[in-house]
Amino acid sequence: MARYCFSLFVGIAAALSASSCSATPTSRVCEFDKTINDERIGPIRIGERLEAISPPLHLEEAYLPYSVEDGEMATNCDGEVEVIFDRGQDGKVSSLSTQSRHFETDKGASVGDTLEKILSSHPEGRLTSGAEEGGWIAYSPRGGKGYFEFSVEGLDHQCLQDFANCQVSKGSLESIRYWVTE
Repeated sequence: MARYCFSLFVGIAAALSASSCSATPTSRVCEFDKTINDERIGPIRIGERLEAISPPLHLEEAYLPYSVEDGEMATNCDGEVEVIFDRGQDGKVSSLSTQSRHFETDKGASVGDTLEKILSSHPEGRLTSGAEEGGWIAYSPRGGKGYFEFSVEGLDHQCLQDFANCQVSKGSLESIRYWVTE
């Protein structure tokens, strides 16, 4: 332990005027673009090539949500932040999604927030639902191509067909993903 602390101290002594050493190294702060809107999730934009992003992201293959197709996943912050995306034949990004709570809209809404909270910060948006494909509820804060998806677990099939007349608390529906599509 003493050798570790001494080596750590020598390595950063030039940058710091004083230092203390602990048995547990501190984690670094991860800085990245946290914007989500109708065009992007973080640094990745619909219709752009990934080569335009700097610094480069770590990419790996991933399954696209609700699909049998393979897509790609970009990770940041040692894998803590993930964005899953698909590219068209031209190599440009055609869809994006994230389950990360680190991204947020310009008014502070993020994945994990309830429908009630997102509605209060973005009352101008558009709410849609449907019973097909197991059911879904989505809210687009700007009424455009970006939207929050909500868990429908436990909701009645009839409720999904006519959500406007559904007797469910909007505070009980939690967003599980943010999407941007072409």
